[in-house]
Amino acid sequence: MVTYLKLLIDSIVDKKQIDRSDFSKSLIPEFYTECNLLLSEIDSIIGNNIYLTSDLTVPDTNNQWRVWYSIKINNNPLGKLEIKETDYVGL
Repeated sequence: MVTYLKLLIDSIVDKKQIDRSDFSKSLIPEFYTECNLLLSEIDSIIGNNIYLTSDLTVPDTNNQWRVWYSIKINNNPLGKLEIKETDYVGL
C-alpha cells in the first residue's frame, strides 16, 4: 500500500514515500475512497526526472486505474509528484 523510493547520489540518500493519497486529486472520488495502491514501477530516468507508473485497484474487483507521473531530482529533497496521465485499465 506504500512505495518507498530511495535515491543515492554521491553518497547522499534521499527517500520519498508514495501512497494513494498522492493521487487523490487525479482519481474519481468514488474510486479513490475504496482503492489501494497495488504496484509502483520506475519506467525511466531521463535527465533530472524519474518517470513512474502506479496501479491502484479496488480489492476483489476489476476496477483498476493506472497513473503515470514524474518526480524531479533536485539537490535534496526529491521534488513533488507531477501527474502526467490517469487511465482506467481494468484487468
